[in-house]
Amino acid sequence: MIRPYLRRAKALKNIMLDLHNRGLGTCPLNWPADRTKNEKLISLLSLPKTDLIIMMIGVGQLPEEFHVAASPRREIGDRLIEFPA
Repeated sequence: MIRPYLRRAKALKNIMLDLHNRGLGTCPLNWPADRTKNEKLISLLSLPKTDLIIMMIGVGQLPEEFHVAASPRREIGDRLIEFPA
């Protein structure tokens, strides 16, 4: 059952890259729904009943400038513990 998800995830990755190439920002949105919720959304969107929704993508215009949050990385010595032999 994992293969349908992997194939769709690869396709969605390419869609997101293409949208970025066109100047649009994207945000992958998790779809942790059970079968009932999945069937309701498929019906609402008039999709074929054989379709499988694995995620949604938020799409929008990017601002000219924006801040990207970044966490400073620690030195390896701060995390590495050496035990005597």
